Amino acid sequence: MNMFEARKRVGHFTKDFANAASHISDDVEIAFVGSALGSRWRIGRSDVDIVIYFKGKVGTGVERSLFKLYWQLDLKHHTRLMSAPFLHPPIIFARNRVERALVASILEADDPKRELLKEFLVKFALPTGLFMPFLEASGRYLNLLFLLLLFVVCRLLIRGIGTKKSHRIIGKSTCLHLMRS
Repeated sequence: MNMFEARKRVGHFTKDFANAASHISDDVEIAFVGSALGSRWRIGRSDVDIVIYFKGKVGTGVERSLFKLYWQLDLKHHTRLMSAPFLHPPIIFARNRVERALVASILEADDPKRELLKEFLVKFALPTGLFMPFLEASGRYLNLLFLLLLFVVCRLLIRGIGTKKSHRIIGKSTCLHLMRS
């Protein structure tokens, strides 16, 4: 498959996700981050990273529904997201000020060493699809665990503190192409 077709598929995926998520809950803001926004996205090798910001209290049923939507759209658009190496949950939820601050800190980290670390970890990572049931069932605790792990990796191990050209600061949170739903 050529790069144009792959970009087209991920574009349809992100558009459909944003539209369908707005029907699941009015209390979410969606940010697509990472390679899905640029030319680095590769079918079957890249995931579509999504940050969901909750505006208010939202139950775990919403999180499960958003994960199910992610898997359904993967099948619909043949993006092979379930084949991508699992390095972190593809959807990160920011429910409160602490989680929003962690997400902002992670997204601000910009260092070439992070990419080298990622390339190294990909060699040992299992496919994301193996974690699908666990991601749907473990919501809150797994999300917070990965936010803390990603924070440690981005701040303490790599110490990459900078601003990527592909994102901008909106209010107190860092977002890429923020889409209100």
